[in-house]
Amino acid sequence: MFRHPTLFAVFAPLLLSAQTVPRGLPSTKKLGEVTGHPRRVNAMPTTAAVSPDGKRIAFVHTAYGAEANDNQQSITLADVTGGALVEYNESRLKLKAQQSYSFGAAFSTDSQRLYVPFGSITDPSGKGANATGNAIGVYEVTGTRPRLERLIVLPPRELPPGKGALPIAAGITKMQQVSFPAGIAVFASGGREKLLIAEQLSDTAAIVDAASGKLESRIDLGESGAVPSAYPYGAIVDAKRHRGYISLWNGSQVVEVDLIEGKLTRRFRLSPPEKPTGASSHPTAMVLSRDHHVLYVALANRDEVASIRLDNGGGNTEFERTTPT
Repeated sequence: MFRHPTLFAVFAPLLLSAQTVPRGLPSTKKLGEVTGHPRRVNAMPTTAAVSPDGKRIAFVHTAYGAEANDNQQSITLADVTGGALVEYNESRLKLKAQQSYSFGAAFSTDSQRLYVPFGSITDPSGKGANATGNAIGVYEVTGTRPRLERLIVLPPRELPPGKGALPIAAGITKMQQVSFPAGIAVFASGGREKLLIAEQLSDTAAIVDAASGKLESRIDLGESGAVPSAYPYGAIVDAKRHRGYISLWNGSQVVEVDLIEGKLTRRFRLSPPEKPTGASSHPTAMVLSRDHHVLYVALANRDEVASIRLDNGGGNTEFERTTPT
């Protein structure tokens, strides 16, 4: 449980910068002013999203929040050029809330809105007071502070024959599983803005029309009869090639999906365990090279970065691994 504010350094124009603390600093001495004027914000900033116009960065704070924020989760908006911070405490996410922010956030293509996932296993349908269920919160961010405009509700997944739900969430059948959205990526298709969503507990990737909230397709990413098993985590899109990529936390993979057809096209196996019971490599964050030919993936449980060449057409593409020094 996180109850104390986290000191998070926000800088302009680079915004984030690592500070080097001298070794052996005596306890009787104090450090002077730190370059960049870091400000105190809410606890546990786990996700950052940069607006397409490059003017703002949004930080999403998960866990239980800090006492200074009345134990609420929050969103911090940072102005890149001027360094101003605006913090929005989400009253729906207090200590006893039936939902939580999840790991993901993305701005709309016009930078006017911010999409943030809400996940719930205790009230997955959002029936209680101030409940959201499993949904994407659409925040309008053009005013002085974020405003929750609406929710895009993500219903439980109906499982096909041969698959069964692990008993994780309340109020659903054995042939359903809650989505618990995580990573989000935004893209345009047919003149409309759409979302690619990694649905962590249903082992799926969802494609949703952002304006209408319509669930256009749900793509099965799991290889097991037990749901969840793959745990989709991050999402990124290559809009020019109409491809999306989802990292599978427990699957030791990144999967490629066709954003037009709404189907899985390739699997990239990234340093999987030698035995089925071994620990996954935990693929998490992803970034595309500028020419979109290489996808870089952080392997959290291997202390490595995988680089996948996307233009060779292979299904189980060989990849390079780099161990950070």
